[in-house]
Amino acid sequence: MEQLVNFIIRPPRAEYSPEHDLLDQEFMLKGKWYQRKDIEVKNKRGDVIQCSHYVPILNPDGKPLPCVIYCHGNSGCRADASEAAIILLPSNITVFTLDFSGSGLSGGEHVTLGWNEKDDLKAVVDYLRADGNVSMIGLWGRSMGAVTSLLYGAEDPSIAGMVLDSPFSDLVDLMMELVDTYKIRLPKFTVKFAIQYMRKAIQKKAKFDITDLNTIKVAKSCFVPVLFGHAVEDDFINPHHSDRIFEAYAVIHGSIGSSRFHINNPLPMLIFFTFRVI
Repeated sequence: MEQLVNFIIRPPRAEYSPEHDLLDQEFMLKGKWYQRKDIEVKNKRGDVIQCSHYVPILNPDGKPLPCVIYCHGNSGCRADASEAAIILLPSNITVFTLDFSGSGLSGGEHVTLGWNEKDDLKAVVDYLRADGNVSMIGLWGRSMGAVTSLLYGAEDPSIAGMVLDSPFSDLVDLMMELVDTYKIRLPKFTVKFAIQYMRKAIQKKAKFDITDLNTIKVAKSCFVPVLFGHAVEDDFINPHHSDRIFEAYAVIHGSIGSSRFHINNPLPMLIFFTFRVI
């Protein structure tokens, strides 16, 4: 049972070297030079969060630029943002990325699948706004990072938009599903008993309640325009999780339009998006 608890709150940390696994401190994309600024930010619990901000070396206009904060998944790290940076920087959008507390090279003992990570994200947003070199702020989250972004976005309506890749709708439901996915042959009542045990153990160790991680409830109070993406063959977090969040998001917001469609290249994906109706 202890192994299952650690599977939630103490998965393996991503091991990487900033010198070798992040984009270079100075690099060129499409004929323009960019730089990586490494930064340390403290969250409200006093943990040191390791961050990187990818920005142009020269900004001829001198005006603040839009920024996307990339939020990694469980067992991920800020190195996961490199692809996003390569996509966004040529469009004059800076990219900020971090190791959440308990992940990568940041301080903190436990991972909380979005619950404490939203406070890490707040610390980063506060830093960027105080710095004054960014204009609009968007969020791009993967899995745990998508849940983190949604939890934070519900508290900060000034966020310009979010990309949420493969979030889960309810942590307890996901845990029940994984029992079936991995063919763990236990009676349902035994699984429910085990989850209750894990809930208490996690509350004691990591100071959060797994039953609070319900993003459907959060979606009903979030007004940030959002793009959901989910691989249709994802067998860890099934696509219906994004579908459920999307339905809650779209139905409750009278001023928000919505749509959904499939793309098949390079990977089969379900895409859902909401947008403000002006």
